[in-house]
Amino acid sequence: MHSYKNRMPTQEKFLLGEWLVRPTEGAISCGKEKRRLEPKALSVLVVLAEAEGSVVSREKLLNAVWPNQVIGDEVINSNIAALRKALGDDRKTNRYIQTVPKKGYKLVKDVQWLEPEDHNIGAGQSSHSEGSAASNQNRTPVLSLHNWRLYIPVVLLILAAAAVMIRQSQQNPSPAQDEFSVAVLPFEVFSADPDIKYFSDGLAEEILHQLVTYPNLKVMARSASFQYRNSGKSLTEIAQELNVKYLIEGRVRVHEDGLRITVQLINARNNFNLWSRVFDDSTGELFKIQHQVGAAVSDMLGISGTSKEIASSRSHPASEQAYEYFVMAQAHMKVAAVESYEQALSLFEKAIKLSPDYALAYTGKAASYLLLYQYKHLDREVATSEANLALEKALQLDPNLAEAYATKGLMYTYLKQYDKAEQLYIKALGLHPNLRLTHHNYAFMLWQQSRFKEAIEQAEIALETDPLSKQTYFIIADSLASIGEFKKAISVYQHCQRVLPGFLSCYAGLANLYQILGELDKAKANLEMSASVSEPGNFWHDDINASYLIRTGSFAEADSILNRAAEINPTDYFLLRTRWLVALAQNDMDEFIDSIDQLSVQFPEDMDVHKFQALNAYWKQDFELAVKRYEKVLSDSPKSMFNLWDYSDGMSHAVNLAVSYDKTGKQKKKQQLLMQIGQHFNTFPDEFSRVSGGFYIRAQYDMLLGNTQGSEQILQQLQQGWALKWLPQKDIFWQIYPLKTSNRQNLVSSK
Repeated sequence: MHSYKNRMPTQEKFLLGEWLVRPTEGAISCGKEKRRLEPKALSVLVVLAEAEGSVVSREKLLNAVWPNQVIGDEVINSNIAALRKALGDDRKTNRYIQTVPKKGYKLVKDVQWLEPEDHNIGAGQSSHSEGSAASNQNRTPVLSLHNWRLYIPVVLLILAAAAVMIRQSQQNPSPAQDEFSVAVLPFEVFSADPDIKYFSDGLAEEILHQLVTYPNLKVMARSASFQYRNSGKSLTEIAQELNVKYLIEGRVRVHEDGLRITVQLINARNNFNLWSRVFDDSTGELFKIQHQVGAAVSDMLGISGTSKEIASSRSHPASEQAYEYFVMAQAHMKVAAVESYEQALSLFEKAIKLSPDYALAYTGKAASYLLLYQYKHLDREVATSEANLALEKALQLDPNLAEAYATKGLMYTYLKQYDKAEQLYIKALGLHPNLRLTHHNYAFMLWQQSRFKEAIEQAEIALETDPLSKQTYFIIADSLASIGEFKKAISVYQHCQRVLPGFLSCYAGLANLYQILGELDKAKANLEMSASVSEPGNFWHDDINASYLIRTGSFAEADSILNRAAEINPTDYFLLRTRWLVALAQNDMDEFIDSIDQLSVQFPEDMDVHKFQALNAYWKQDFELAVKRYEKVLSDSPKSMFNLWDYSDGMSHAVNLAVSYDKTGKQKKKQQLLMQIGQHFNTFPDEFSRVSGGFYIRAQYDMLLGNTQGSEQILQQLQQGWALKWLPQKDIFWQIYPLKTSNRQNLVSSK
């Protein structure tokens, strides 16, 4: 008698007619033809093979392949159908598998078991001698499934990511579908109640979060799969476009006792329904959905986990009402609007009130506060203070909650305490390597620190499972531009505009890039598109629009816009740099210096404010103080001293520090810093020649090296078409290092 319980496919190969079955490889082959089989279908075939021609009942198949699970007959039917299709069989011919009415199934062909060392035997060969067959008694025991897999989430989702899309736009490769790839589609809701819709969306996303806890699985992000709501496309079309093999879909209906939810797993390649289950909230089953779906999918696909993966499984309290509040809050968090974040915050607080030990709800509460700050609805100090309290509680309840560490990392990123933020992101990735939130937030922090190549790496990982992530696109495109890869950056922005036509940063970011390249007509066109998709007074649009207005000579209008933007986020670095440029153009540097001094009192720990304090000291020619302040910045964030966007506006903190070293007699440090500046210039590709501001900084660099003639030649070239050609007449650098030639009056004289 064979035991059918808790089985994985046998490790032995065997011959079934002309087919060679390789359970460990998940495939069957005949001559040169090789076909893949899903793990559960292969397990069914192994059970039938071990029966040696005897009938195997449906009950025995269920006990052997799906132990301790509630599985319908359609699952066995679909796996038998999949086997018949792979073997070239059907119910009429019964060449391999015969259905025995009311009894079960049996194999028609004889099975020949092969010894493990018989490596050279392949299907379709004529060698079928007795010596090549293993006796039934000597076969390797069948491995068993672990019972704990019934209580953990597992699913697979694939990489149809923006990083892949970016490469496709340049190389047009056609990636193959991952054998283990899944998308969770938005559930179909048969109710007009908006709360039920939010609940169903949140439930689908919570299933997704539960599944993605396995590092070896690929799970498509919500933004990718939810775009197919009411699309009218078939499941096969959706799977092909997402480049996934499996889909999870669901339906939510209202009945007299509450909600009835149907969830099913489908192989989109052949439209086989592999698993389905109905849950009723009246019986307290809703709370079990995410775990049972994960367990069912993992078992169907033959994927197991480790204790570390189990530890990363999302934990919810016993209160189903608290869970429903949490799920609805998660759905509101995805709407990306102030009103939705406020609603989410209220729902998270309701969940916490019902279940004070709800760590995930505390984490969601913290995220709500931080996003309300990001959308300029809350003051930073208020938002980060409330978020910190919630996160401390979350980590007290669950010290291994990766989401809490990733969210706390974002909090410290907003506070510009980057060392603390990075430690938290690394901790989160150690606990949950697949958590997209961590990769995205980490990329954002690296971008803010001007660590652009590292930012691109983290952002592309985030995009692998979320090809419609808005801010992640911007981080990649802006980082590419920041290292001088302008063509690639433009390509990413244009791709972003195609797939996310309503996203402001796709247009505003490209407008910013075009204006530093001197293509002001293209910059204007993208700014007009940016205005069309943003609310009046949008901070980012106004900031970049002001930069454009400076380049067209509209200084007063730019100043008015920047004053309004400063009320929203006064310490934003781009804003401060643009305000410096306006002040320089309008001879208002004294007023600008006073405003920075005031900000330093309000935000004494802000690194960007420190940088402009150093600039102020340099401008006042207090070089000792400038050295002290700049060296603090250089110590805390060295790469931020070398920034292409600064160059584009005719600014270089590194050059300012080199001047300060020169004027304080620190010649060795000056030479070392000039070497770093030269090395930074050399990192840019040839496209860097399109940035006129970069050549202006090169003129200052040449002057510090003693190459007066080279410096003058650059300044003469810049007078021909640079939108900021007035800058040399205002810049204090040329008062410190005056040109000696007859052209000095034309090149650097003040108006």
